[in-house]
Amino acid sequence: MLYIKRGHVGMSLGLPVHPDPLCFSTDDFLKSDFNVDEFLAHCRKNVTAECLRDDLEAYYRTLKSAMVDLINNDYADFLNLSSNLVGMDKAIHNLTSPLLELKTEITDIKTSLEATIDALEAKLLLCKEIRAKKFALHCYIVIVESVETLERLLKIRDWPGDPGAPQLIENEHLAGVVMDRVTNEFSRLKYMVSKAPPHHIVETIKPRIAQITAALQHCLDYSLVTSLESNDREHLSHCLRAYATIGHQAAAESLFHSHMVHPYMQKVISAKALNTLGLAGVYADVLKFISQYCTILSDVVAGRGGAGGGAVGGFDFVSNAVWPEIVATLSEKVSVIFSPGNPDSFCRHYTVTMDFVERLEEFCSSEQSVQNLRDHPSSAAFNNKWNLPVYFQIRFQEIASPLESALQLPLQSAESSKETKAPLFNLEPFNALWRSMVACWKQGIFIPALVHKFWKLTLQLLMRVSQWLEEVCALSKTMQTDDSTKGLKSDDSTKGL
Repeated sequence: MLYIKRGHVGMSLGLPVHPDPLCFSTDDFLKSDFNVDEFLAHCRKNVTAECLRDDLEAYYRTLKSAMVDLINNDYADFLNLSSNLVGMDKAIHNLTSPLLELKTEITDIKTSLEATIDALEAKLLLCKEIRAKKFALHCYIVIVESVETLERLLKIRDWPGDPGAPQLIENEHLAGVVMDRVTNEFSRLKYMVSKAPPHHIVETIKPRIAQITAALQHCLDYSLVTSLESNDREHLSHCLRAYATIGHQAAAESLFHSHMVHPYMQKVISAKALNTLGLAGVYADVLKFISQYCTILSDVVAGRGGAGGGAVGGFDFVSNAVWPEIVATLSEKVSVIFSPGNPDSFCRHYTVTMDFVERLEEFCSSEQSVQNLRDHPSSAAFNNKWNLPVYFQIRFQEIASPLESALQLPLQSAESSKETKAPLFNLEPFNALWRSMVACWKQGIFIPALVHKFWKLTLQLLMRVSQWLEEVCALSKTMQTDDSTKGLKSDDSTKGL
């Protein structure tokens, strides 16, 4: 069956095929964007207008014949079409009433569902508010209970003169188990305070929380100092774990620095100690302190030495407490060691100091701690105080000047004396070169941090002697040429006589 709609052509069996070839394609008529003018213009490019007209007329006759055949085949259906539509209006009318009733029922159901959904959403919102209030109430209850528990464990009472200042009724040294319980309870209190909604209960209880914080910090500080002084590894482990639990690692490092490191370093690092013991002796006293206190701290932090409880993270006493104080005290009390004016003393001080830094790194608790020590701002400031470029310039003059002086003197054979051994080379410039090259790598002169500069200086010494040899060879050839010329002139004058 062929059917045609506006703007679209469709087929069930396809368009009839013309027996003879045509100058156009019949599929062009089925395109949705078919345009007569474009169709004619395209066909006129290939054939004449008469040929196009004849093909169109021939295809028209084919379509007309196909349409007649289609009508003849479906003639009975065309005739019964009107009789089949009899009574259709009544049937449609009979369906109208049930459809309207169904529509009304669906509308009522939709309205009921919307009301139920609104009520459910309201109840869900109410449940959400109740849960939020329940959680807030739980937070307030836990906060109050934690505060009371901590006050009982820490045995705190208000200071009569200052309500914000805590006072411990009994001993300040908490037992290990009690300390763990206190720090866990304090961590729980901090978490609940951070999660609880703003309320006057929290604001009212904040002064008590401040008292607890100060009292706990006081207890931990006291326990840390006494544990270090008594070398109590087990209690020190509990103490550091408590600091880590409440996130006060920096406070522990600061306490260790102010209470123990600073006083000791101020005592042992001084100009008097430098003159009496030397820099190596000063560093030896410093290492005694580090060996006594930092070893136990590093063992506890790394979980070594039977302290129990495993490693404790977040601490780096050597990098954050000891090393900055050493650098500051050295810079303040014995800054003379950084002066390159006396290169021998400078080299000795630098070498001893680098050995001390290597020993210091051995007391770090981990490889990361060693890296932290090297990357610490104090390390950069400390390295900058060693004016290595100026030291090298002084050594450069000391090493290069004797060689340059030897190259400027008239060429002569090297002679030995009673004070010196027999020379290695026959010519003095080569002996001067050898002495200069040996001096570049001599202990007391060479510094590993300047290895690239001393290697460059060694090559420059060789290059300078190489240039000197070229100049000597060129001068020797010139002198030989002049002598030959003079000899020729003398012969000529003799012949003339």
